[in-house]
Order: sequence, then C-alpha cells, then structure tokens
Amino acid sequence: AAAVAAGVGPVAWGSDGGGSIRVPAALCGLVGIKPSIGRIPAAGCVDGDSTDGPIARTVLDAAMVFDVTAGHHPTDRFSVPKDTRSYVEAALAPGDLAGVRVAACRDLGQKVLDPEVRRVFDQALDDMRAAGAVVEEVEIQLPDSEVFFDHLNGYAYAELAEELEAGGVEVWPMIAEMAERGRKVTGRQVYAAFTSGKTEIYNAFAGALTGADVLVTPTTPVPAFPHAGDYGPRVLVDGQETAPLALLIHSMTEPPAHAGLPALS
Repeated sequence: AAAVAAGVGPVAWGSDGGGSIRVPAALCGLVGIKPSIGRIPAAGCVDGDSTDGPIARTVLDAAMVFDVTAGHHPTDRFSVPKDTRSYVEAALAPGDLAGVRVAACRDLGQKVLDPEVRRVFDQALDDMRAAGAVVEEVEIQLPDSEVFFDHLNGYAYAELAEELEAGGVEVWPMIAEMAERGRKVTGRQVYAAFTSGKTEIYNAFAGALTGADVLVTPTTPVPAFPHAGDYGPRVLVDGQETAPLALLIHSMTEPPAHAGLPALS
C-alpha cells in the first residue's frame, strides 16, 4: 500500500481474510477491495474468509484490475463466472446516492473509536445525506474482537508455536506473541468460533442489512500510527484501554469477513 501511495506502481495485489487489504489501503489513503468469495479466483488453500483483491489509487484503477482478474478458474471450486458488464463501464457510469438506503454503524459494538475517526465518519454520513442517501444508524453487537480472533486462529497459532519450538529460531516479536496466544486456546474454543461464533456474526450483519442497500462503518477505529513491528501496546482511545494495536486495527474489518461479506475501504 505504501508503494502504491508513493507512486511506485499503479496497483498492488493482496489477500484479505480480516483486513489485510482494506486496513493498509485506508491508512495510506487508497482504495482496497475484499471481493465476494469466488469473484476473483484463488488457487491453493481457501479458508472461507480470505479473498484476493487489489489495492489501487482510485476506484477506476481497481475496476480495471477486476476486469482482468475476475471470473471462473478450474483450480478454485468457489470461483464464479465473470459478469457480463465491464467493471470499468460500471465505474464510469453516471449515478448518484439519491434514494440509496445506507445502514451506518460507528463501532460494530466494540465501543472503541478515536474522536478524530468519529468526526470524519459523522461528516461522511452528513455528506451522504446531502447527496440524497437515506441514512439510518444501526447498532451491531458482536463477540469481543480480541477474544474471537484468538479463538478463530488458535489452531494456526498452536501449530506455529510447535514449529518455532522445533526450529529454535529467533522471530519477529509479533510472531512470537501469536505463538504464545496459540498455546492458551483449546480445541473447543476453536470449534465454537468456527461454528456458533461465525453464525452469530453472520446473523448480526444480516439483521443490520435488512432493508438497506449498503452498510457503512469506519475502516479502523484509530487513525494511522507509526508501525512498531510487534503487537504494540494497549493504548488509551478516548479514555478506554484497548486491545493491542495489531488486533485493534482489524476490529472493524474482521467481522464482515467472518460474515462472508465483500467490503471496500
């Protein structure tokens, strides 16, 4: 994302199962798209949440990428046929927000939002209303993002811990922290996250989107910050102690992925 923002190249490619496209794009002032599952084919391991997509400077640039990457591929059993209409054509078509029904949620129930993010988000909602959109603010209650993230990824963290112990190598502090978290997660917690946990998240979003055309949230609960190279401290946001920054920064982007929703930042 930083390279695209600096003009090194027009687009970048990523995969996103919790925000790995959308978060860096947002923090660098770019467009990042996590497509619907199967829209852009991906060979290899498909975990049900992660999809491949572009990081670009403009929506039009992202549409160009979709035109050449979307469609069915025999190596991806989830892939779907390409749309008959060009994405570039759709991006260039005239349109407005008049009558568009917007469901808006500030924090996805996580109760942590930096005042500057709140100000910018509220201004965006006012701009949508001025453009003719019908904006309705909704509440969405979800599992605690830090706990759910650890449980959902516990199996991978535990495997990572075993490999690090066997290899005896020094690793990036963030990786070591992930491995340590994996040691504390039980198989029952992992299973519950993949089953009842994901169902709870899906139902929460389905309820919020009832009668709406689109759901709008902040991409991250805090503005861009210096990269510390690890999980980061538990910082105060609007007087509240938060999860470590590496988890907090994905607290708004992970839940839509677990619900199987496409998203754009």
